[in-house]
Amino acid sequence: MTFTFGEAPASTADDEEREVGVKLLTIGAFARASRLSPKALRLYDELELLRAPRSRRP
Repeated sequence: MTFTFGEAPASTADDEEREVGVKLLTIGAFARASRLSPKALRLYDELELLRAPRSRRP
C-alpha cells in the first residue's frame, strides 16, 4: 500500500495524470510521517476514510 504525501485525494478520472511526478510513500513511511500505525492506515483504507492509490502492476 502506498500513499501520496502532501496532496489531497483527487477523483479517479484524474489518477493517471495526477500520479506523474508524485512521490509515493510506503505505508511504513506514511505511518511515520502521519504518526499513525500501519494497522490504522489499513483500517482507514478499508473503511474508505483515507484511500491509498492502487499500484498498477502488469
